[in-house]
Amino acid sequence: LEAAWPLQFLRLGLLGGGGGAGGGGSLYGATDVESQPLQIRGLSKAWSLVASASQSTSSPAVNNTIRLVFMSDVPLTANPVTLVYVTGFSGALATDGALAIQDENNQPHGAFTASWRSSLRQLVLTVTPQDTAPGRNYTVQLTVTNPSVPQGSASLTIESSGGVVIQRSAVASAAGASAPLLVDGPRLAGLSIRRSNSNKAYPGAQDFLVFTFMPTARLVPQAGQRLSVVLTGLVGMVQASGTINVTSSVPNVFTACDALNASSASLCPANTGRWDAL
Repeated sequence: LEAAWPLQFLRLGLLGGGGGAGGGGSLYGATDVESQPLQIRGLSKAWSLVASASQSTSSPAVNNTIRLVFMSDVPLTANPVTLVYVTGFSGALATDGALAIQDENNQPHGAFTASWRSSLRQLVLTVTPQDTAPGRNYTVQLTVTNPSVPQGSASLTIESSGGVVIQRSAVASAAGASAPLLVDGPRLAGLSIRRSNSNKAYPGAQDFLVFTFMPTARLVPQAGQRLSVVLTGLVGMVQASGTINVTSSVPNVFTACDALNASSASLCPANTGRWDAL
C-alpha cells in the first residue's frame, strides 16, 4: 500500500540592505545568517533593553501614574517600524486603543505613540517619527486605574519587534509603595486629632475635638447595612451617651443611624454621630 504525500514547503524572505519587501527600508543590522531557516532575529545579537518602573500611588481604585524608564544599546528604528511591548500590568484598568503618554517633563511624548491592550494588560509603544538614540534613557508615563482590591506589585517585562527585535527581559521594580501596581488594602490614612481651641486646656472647659482621616478606598453605604468610622480611647471626656452633632469638611456624609434607611432620610439625619460613654 502506497500513499502519495503532497510536498510541503515554506518560502522565507529576508528584509535586508536592498530595501526589503515593499520598499519600506532595511532592518537594522540585518545579516545573511538571518536568512537561515527558523533563525530567530535578536537571539544571535546581544542587543538589550534595560528598564525600570515605579508608580505614583498604592491606593486602591484610584488613578495611578506608572513611570517607565528604559534604554536600548542600539537605535530603535522608525522605518521599518519598531514596536516596544511592556507586559504584565496585572489588575490595571485602561481603555483599549490609543493611550496618552507623557515624557519626563509631563509633556506629550515626542518619541513614541502608545496603545493599550486590556486582554494582555499590555502597553505597546510605536517608535515615531524617527529612530531612538542608543544609550539614552527614555521616560514614558501612563495613567491607569488601580484595582479595587489589594495585590502585590506587578512583574513587568519589556521586548521589541519589527525593525529591531530585542528579546524579552524583566523590568526592574521600585521598592516599597512605589513598586508598580502594588495596591494596599483599604485603610484610614493621615490620622490626627486635636482640640479646636488651645486656650481651653483647663479642667471642666467645653471644647470641640477635630479628627482628621483619609480613606484610601471609597466608603459606600448600603441600605440596611452599617458602615461606621469608630474613634476610641477618648479617656476623660464628659459626654452622655446618645446622638451628637458633628460637622465635616464634606457635609451630609455622616449619620447616627446604626444602619442606613434609604426610604426615609428623616430617620437618618445627616451631620450626626453616636457617642457611647463606656
